[in-house]
Amino acid sequence: MRLFDKIVLLISTIMILASAHSCSKLIRTIPKHKGIDPAFKAYASEFTLLTGKKLDNFSMGFANLPTKGPNQIIGMCWPTLFLRGEVDIDKGFWQYTNKLQRRSLILHELGHCVCLAAHDTSLYNNGCPKSHMFPTSVSTWCIKKHGKQMDEDLIKKCK
Repeated sequence: MRLFDKIVLLISTIMILASAHSCSKLIRTIPKHKGIDPAFKAYASEFTLLTGKKLDNFSMGFANLPTKGPNQIIGMCWPTLFLRGEVDIDKGFWQYTNKLQRRSLILHELGHCVCLAAHDTSLYNNGCPKSHMFPTSVSTWCIKKHGKQMDEDLIKKCK
């Protein structure tokens, strides 16, 4: 690999890590949640089994996020000063969605916070996302059709 290529790769990696750590561009100075809300524990455990990543010093809870208008947010990963990370999940979205979409959302946000994974806009020919890291909510049909491959993609991103 030429020196120029190495420099471009290094700069690209730094930019991706700096912008992709989370959906948030801010740091939460004081954690909002204590531990992981019981509603998320099963999904968090599944993330750990899937990726091998432990969720020590991590918190996750419900929040009222802006779910209307052009900047709809249903989940947010926050880098924090005192914890490894914190996730907010919109309570309204959670109440009106199904288990498959809930699971995908939790895997997506933990992918940001724990694995430093960036959004991935790759699509299959049928229009379904190839990754839980897709920037918007994934349809139930797509999760049923490609969920196993989406899980495998997350495992790769978390190595």
